Amino acid sequence: MLLQGCALGNRSAPVHLHLSRGETVALLGTGASEILRELPDQAKGLVTNLVDGADRLTGDRSVSQHLALGVREGQPDAAALVSRWLHVLGLSGVSGLNPLTLGLEAQRRIVLGRALVGAPDLLLLDDPFRGCDPEERRRLAEVLRLLQRHNRMGMVLTTRYAPEARAMADRVLVLRDGLLLQQGPSVYVYERPACAFSARVMGEVNLLTGHLDEVIDDVALVTLGVGARVEAMVADAEPEGDCWVAIRPERIAVVAATAEEMARGDMGFGALAARVDNVVHHGDHIRLGLSVGSTRIAVRRPPGPLPIVGAEVAIAWQTQHAHAVRRDDMIS
Repeated sequence: MLLQGCALGNRSAPVHLHLSRGETVALLGTGASEILRELPDQAKGLVTNLVDGADRLTGDRSVSQHLALGVREGQPDAAALVSRWLHVLGLSGVSGLNPLTLGLEAQRRIVLGRALVGAPDLLLLDDPFRGCDPEERRRLAEVLRLLQRHNRMGMVLTTRYAPEARAMADRVLVLRDGLLLQQGPSVYVYERPACAFSARVMGEVNLLTGHLDEVIDDVALVTLGVGARVEAMVADAEPEGDCWVAIRPERIAVVAATAEEMARGDMGFGALAARVDNVVHHGDHIRLGLSVGSTRIAVRRPPGPLPIVGAEVAIAWQTQHAHAVRRDDMIS
């Protein structure tokens, strides 16, 4: 165990952070950066380095000289260390250049190299790829994850980009104003949000207004604002009365259906009549914008034939992929 039970954040309701060697934990939500910055005081006896996405490089040093700033006193053969990390991070060919002449992704690699050359036990990453586009973020995250697995350092990450947290983190802690709302493996928190805040902070989600009619075992029967009655799992923070039904865009099935078929109930319990308003092809998926009455719903489907804008369709989902959550947990 690298860190065990560090008490951080709000002292009336502290966040207890446990971190194993080689593990990555993401802090998502509001107040996450402040908690991250408390860790050096808690990590006694550990070599801890912070990468702040707001840091900017200067032009008075070359790329290799910037990395050399991270070498700790007493580390042997500093020049060889810097040379190794330049190679690992793909910076050998630009080692003598002014970093301000390079692109943002290369600059982020330099900042990471400066932190990694000191062989930290614990790497703190505060929105480390700020300003990078999604593809640059993906490449940087992959490089860092591979390096972490090789070096067995612990990492604690804050980011405003949910796909980055899901790709990098073994566990996620969802925070609101520094208070812990939910924690668990990244896949679990994404698939089973305890509240609307968790659902939104982990990625795109549809939140459908409804009223909780009854709960049978762990299944909620909800009458939606559009009039249909659907099933959803009860979230950890069990709702009462008015609620949201949270459902990820990729968990919604879409089939062609006429108004007459819907009226006869041919599509089964919980199916909703919808209209296709927008269709966008993203290469690896198709994104549909649908309307159910006045409610807008986003759907992501695998590549295939494109529906026609204006088409009548039916949408539905499996009960285990929808969660009834409290209305007062909505992000403002």
